[in-house]
Amino acid sequence: MVAPPSHVRRPSTAPVLLRAWIARSGPALGLLLVILIFALLTDAPGRYLSAFNLRIVLSQTVIVALGAIGMTMIIVSGGIDLSVGASIALTGVICATCLQAGWPPALAVLAAVLAGGVVGFINGAMITADSSATKDQPQGATILQGEVAPVLAPPVKTRHKIG
Repeated sequence: MVAPPSHVRRPSTAPVLLRAWIARSGPALGLLLVILIFALLTDAPGRYLSAFNLRIVLSQTVIVALGAIGMTMIIVSGGIDLSVGASIALTGVICATCLQAGWPPALAVLAAVLAGGVVGFINGAMITADSSATKDQPQGATILQGEVAPVLAPPVKTRHKIG
């Protein structure tokens, strides 16, 4: 193979590498941009960006993140579950009600996890019960469950504070 003459310039790979880096880190850059915008729009940016505030924000998003992880697995497998929010609310109310009744925390969490398992089992049973089911059956079954769960948790339906 003959090397190109020294006066011929090779095309730079810098734009390609920059595009690849932006594609890889785009979501993180977007998140940093949103944080920066909100920090600048508040009266006290130092308080907004404090460790205490960031800890509160992260602790409040854990429930949504766990639901999103579960929904990701369901959607990747080709399904859909429209009762996730109602199921999370139901299990949260069950846990809070058990804690308010004086149950040990581990037992209250176990009761909530069991309730979530029962809701999931019922959803699965409704979806798979009819072998001649249409493609839209998961939506109907999980919408139904999303309407039933708040009825089972009156504090969610009436928006009463527990505790």
